[in-house]
Amino acid sequence: MTDDRRGTGLVLNHTVAQNAVMSTLRRVMPFGLISRALERRDVATALETCDIRPRLSEAKVVNLSGGNQQKVVFAKECPDSNQATAPPEPSCPTTSTSAAT
Repeated sequence: MTDDRRGTGLVLNHTVAQNAVMSTLRRVMPFGLISRALERRDVATALETCDIRPRLSEAKVVNLSGGNQQKVVFAKECPDSNQATAPPEPSCPTTSTSAAT
């Protein structure tokens, strides 16, 4: 998963739906055209599994909080996330800074 969700992980001016299905275009385009039914199914699964809020597939990603943007990246990069465990909340790695005496 990319560390730079805003630069390379997401297309900010696109919707949650458009971002979520980017990695599964072959699955939602069985005959070369996007099947809206397959797209809706995959997006609904991603919204629920990854707990993306608000649960509006047409919401622009740029308007989401950073945590929800991270969830969209997870949904996009782990399209079968209904079989994986989504992280409960996005977090940044912490570093331990202990003073040596």
